[in-house]
Amino acid sequence: MGLLARRSRIATKRNLPLNPQTSGYIGEFLTYVLEPLLPEILGNGTKVITNAGGLDPVGLKELIEKYLHKTGHDEVKVAAVWGDDLISRRHELSSENAFRPFEPLNGLSTPESIFCKTDNLLSLNAYLGAEPIIRALDSGAQIIVTGRVVDSALVLAPLAFTYNWTLSPTSPHLDKIASASLAGHIIECGAQCTGGNFTDWRDGAFSSYGGWSNMGYPIVEFNQDGTFIVSKPRRTGGVVHKLSVTEQMLYEVLDPANYLLPDVNLDLSRVQVEEVGIDRVRISGARGRPPTSWLKCTAIKQEGYRIEGALVIPGFEARQKAQILGEALIRRANTILKRIKLDNISEYRIETPGAEEMFGYSCASSY
Repeated sequence: MGLLARRSRIATKRNLPLNPQTSGYIGEFLTYVLEPLLPEILGNGTKVITNAGGLDPVGLKELIEKYLHKTGHDEVKVAAVWGDDLISRRHELSSENAFRPFEPLNGLSTPESIFCKTDNLLSLNAYLGAEPIIRALDSGAQIIVTGRVVDSALVLAPLAFTYNWTLSPTSPHLDKIASASLAGHIIECGAQCTGGNFTDWRDGAFSSYGGWSNMGYPIVEFNQDGTFIVSKPRRTGGVVHKLSVTEQMLYEVLDPANYLLPDVNLDLSRVQVEEVGIDRVRISGARGRPPTSWLKCTAIKQEGYRIEGALVIPGFEARQKAQILGEALIRRANTILKRIKLDNISEYRIETPGAEEMFGYSCASSY
């Protein structure tokens, strides 16, 4: 469920993870990213910022520190950004009207539900912005692990740190903050802006240097004036052109003139997207307004179970046979559920891949 939470009661609250022993982080970040790249990272003095901390950023920080100690790199400073986890404070905050449903299309859409005190929430997290990451950079951290933050903050933070921008509703740098946030938004989905999940997908799939099998991930070259170039490594697959970048720019922003982020209200309505070379696109014209007094949140609650199964149905009239078999399995499952005094399957879907069923499947709730 989507929620908004009052910034003043949440962003400044420092809650440690409820159960630091639970591995709610992405441990593969260490094994598949940090370990093989550590010599280059240390040799170049590269600073690394990742949101792989998930639900337990402190836990991932400690895991990384143990690895650094084992490999003789105790001098590397690791920081964790936390405070986004609100699960322990939900009763306190909900009683003070600190949350409200998120209505992203100004009343034109169905409002998302808000949680009740009796709901069995599995998680409740606010999307934090760049400010705590900047504090970590100020402290001299070389590796920074975050929990729930907006993806754009991972790019905005090092730029604001480098250029000494102030992040506040009265900041004189709002347009540059907006542009840096847009840069983060464009590259946040990786190869989606280099021709991956793209309407003209063949441009990327059959591009030079291996196409999708050797996909190039995006690079941002940010200028002090707030403009930036999107590119990708040489001799890699994929494409970077006006259409691929613009599709990602408009991805999930809802209102292009009011993309609500914790650091800035981003206005994309006057953005210019120009091709300035092969696989090089220049972005300019982002405008920023003060952020709202709310932070977006996400809440997850337990509401039943879901199971998936697959069978291969060959032979003559395979589609009809598969459909009838699927319905029979549902009826049989409901018979067993009734026998053990459980509710029927509340919703189900039967698909027959190969028969283009995905473009017009039917869904039933009960018999």
